[in-house]
Amino acid sequence: NATLSKFCTELTGIEQATVDAAPELPQVLQELDAWLVAHNVLDDFALATDGWDLRHFLDSETTRKNIFKKSYLNAWCDLTRSFDKQRAMTSKRRLKPPPHIRARRTNMGKMLRFYKLSFKGRPHSGIDDARNLAIIACALLKENAPVVINDSLEPAKLRRQQQLSLSSPPHTSNNSTLKTTSSSLFTSAPPFPEGTMSAVKAATLANNNVSSSSILV
Repeated sequence: NATLSKFCTELTGIEQATVDAAPELPQVLQELDAWLVAHNVLDDFALATDGWDLRHFLDSETTRKNIFKKSYLNAWCDLTRSFDKQRAMTSKRRLKPPPHIRARRTNMGKMLRFYKLSFKGRPHSGIDDARNLAIIACALLKENAPVVINDSLEPAKLRRQQQLSLSSPPHTSNNSTLKTTSSSLFTSAPPFPEGTMSAVKAATLANNNVSSSSILV
């Protein structure tokens, strides 16, 4: 496992002893899949993030280590996109910043402030980030906002994942038995229909040097 820097410990609160005792990424992915199977949600769920975790952190880590991940980790609900779309639909005046001012990307803090909420817990802590994203997801759902699958890996990355699935060991095999199809963006059928959501639950994916806070909705 990775040796944490002082900056990482101060930012996230993660201690070196925690990292040293943590399971490695293949085991974490296997345990996540077992949890989903045990709770019988594989056919009716999607992961939601604030736009970074699954596209950048988890995918780059699995690529670097040549680890196959299930197709439900290749598409997700980006809550920042859902938030921006809801604001565009409900705003009476769609004000644009002057050309010389670059619009700031929507993030968790901006969404919490809009709903007059404060961050609960420690920022950059995986489980606390996940819980706050769950609160935001609930707020969006109360508005009947478009909390649906709205982002995925690029086709080239999806093809790479498909190639990994052909050479993956049995415990990381693909979801080839699932019958549900969602979108033509996928090279293999994802295990959920587009736009379906279940009750909000917090889930944290922790691995060697990435703490990925996503919520299961």
